[in-house]
Amino acid sequence: MIYQAYYTEKDSYIKDILSVELAKFEKLLVTRDDEKNFILGDKISYVDFVLFEELDIHQILDPHCLDRFPLLKAYHQRMEDRPGLKEYCEQRNAAKILVNGNGKR
Repeated sequence: MIYQAYYTEKDSYIKDILSVELAKFEKLLVTRDDEKNFILGDKISYVDFVLFEELDIHQILDPHCLDRFPLLKAYHQRMEDRPGLKEYCEQRNAAKILVNGNGKR
Protein backbone atom coordinates (compact mmCIF):
# COMPACT_ATOMS: atom_id res chain seq x y z
CA MET A 1 0.00 0.00 0.00
CA ILE A 2 2.66 2.54 0.95
CA TYR A 3 4.35 2.27 -2.44
CA GLN A 4 1.36 2.10 -4.79
CA ALA A 5 -1.99 3.36 -3.58
CA TYR A 6 -1.13 5.10 -0.34
CA TYR A 7 -3.51 8.04 -0.61
CA THR A 8 -6.44 6.07 -2.04
CA GLU A 9 -6.20 3.00 0.22
CA LYS A 10 -4.86 4.30 3.53
CA ASP A 11 -8.26 5.06 5.08
CA SER A 12 -9.85 1.76 4.05
CA TYR A 13 -6.79 -0.14 5.29
CA ILE A 14 -7.05 1.53 8.70
CA LYS A 15 -10.81 1.03 8.91
CA ASP A 16 -11.28 -2.42 7.38
CA ILE A 17 -8.05 -4.35 7.78
CA LEU A 18 -5.90 -2.96 10.59
CA SER A 19 -8.42 -3.40 13.41
CA VAL A 20 -9.10 -7.01 12.36
CA GLU A 21 -5.40 -7.83 12.43
CA LEU A 22 -4.73 -6.03 15.71
CA ALA A 23 -7.62 -7.94 17.30
CA LYS A 24 -5.76 -11.19 16.60
CA PHE A 25 -2.78 -10.03 18.64
CA GLU A 26 -5.05 -8.76 21.42
CA LYS A 27 -6.67 -12.20 21.56
CA LEU A 28 -3.24 -13.83 21.76
CA LEU A 29 -2.17 -11.59 24.64
CA VAL A 30 -5.28 -12.60 26.60
CA THR A 31 -3.94 -16.17 26.66
CA ARG A 32 -0.71 -15.17 28.39
CA ASP A 33 -0.61 -15.98 32.11
CA ASP A 34 -0.70 -12.52 33.64
CA GLU A 35 -1.33 -10.58 30.43
CA LYS A 36 2.07 -8.99 30.95
CA ASN A 37 4.15 -11.54 29.13
CA PHE A 38 5.54 -11.44 25.64
CA ILE A 39 4.02 -12.75 22.43
CA LEU A 40 5.58 -16.22 22.63
CA GLY A 41 5.58 -16.58 26.41
CA ASP A 42 7.38 -15.28 29.45
CA LYS A 43 10.67 -14.49 27.69
CA ILE A 44 11.28 -11.79 25.14
CA SER A 45 12.09 -12.95 21.61
CA TYR A 46 12.85 -11.54 18.19
CA VAL A 47 9.12 -11.67 17.45
CA ASP A 48 8.47 -9.07 20.15
CA PHE A 49 10.83 -6.58 18.55
CA VAL A 50 9.30 -7.14 15.11
CA LEU A 51 5.78 -6.67 16.47
CA PHE A 52 6.84 -3.58 18.40
CA GLU A 53 8.21 -2.02 15.20
CA GLU A 54 5.05 -2.87 13.27
CA LEU A 55 2.84 -1.38 15.98
CA ASP A 56 5.02 1.71 16.02
CA ILE A 57 4.67 2.14 12.26
CA HIS A 58 0.92 1.63 12.40
CA GLN A 59 0.65 4.35 15.03
CA ILE A 60 2.15 6.71 12.48
CA LEU A 61 -0.66 5.80 10.08
CA ASP A 62 -3.27 6.08 12.84
CA PRO A 63 -2.17 7.41 16.25
CA HIS A 64 -5.29 5.91 17.86
CA CYS A 65 -5.11 2.43 16.32
CA LEU A 66 -4.31 0.77 19.66
CA ASP A 67 -7.02 2.54 21.66
CA ARG A 68 -9.50 -0.33 21.21
CA PHE A 69 -6.90 -2.92 22.25
CA PRO A 70 -5.82 -2.27 25.86
CA LEU A 71 -3.55 -5.32 26.18
CA LEU A 72 -1.80 -4.58 22.91
CA LYS A 73 -1.41 -0.93 23.88
CA ALA A 74 0.08 -1.94 27.25
CA TYR A 75 2.35 -4.46 25.49
CA HIS A 76 3.62 -1.75 23.14
CA GLN A 77 4.28 0.56 26.09
CA ARG A 78 6.12 -2.19 28.02
CA MET A 79 8.32 -2.81 25.02
CA GLU A 80 8.95 0.90 24.48
CA ASP A 81 9.98 1.28 28.13
CA ARG A 82 12.69 -1.39 27.89
CA PRO A 83 16.23 -0.09 28.45
CA GLY A 84 17.97 0.48 25.16
CA LEU A 85 14.76 0.46 23.17
CA LYS A 86 13.47 3.48 25.06
CA GLU A 87 16.60 5.49 24.22
CA TYR A 88 16.48 4.34 20.60
CA CYS A 89 12.87 5.48 20.27
CA GLU A 90 13.65 8.85 21.85
CA GLN A 91 16.54 9.45 19.43
CA ARG A 92 14.52 8.28 16.44
CA ASN A 93 11.57 10.49 17.36
CA ALA A 94 13.82 13.51 17.93
CA ALA A 95 15.42 12.98 14.52
CA LYS A 96 11.97 12.66 12.89
CA ILE A 97 13.12 9.72 10.81
CA LEU A 98 10.55 8.66 8.22
CA VAL A 99 9.31 5.09 8.07
CA ASN A 100 10.91 4.70 4.66
CA GLY A 101 12.52 6.85 2.02
CA ASN A 102 9.41 7.77 0.06
CA GLY A 103 8.24 10.41 2.52
CA LYS A 104 4.94 8.76 3.44
CA ARG A 105 3.72 9.09 7.01
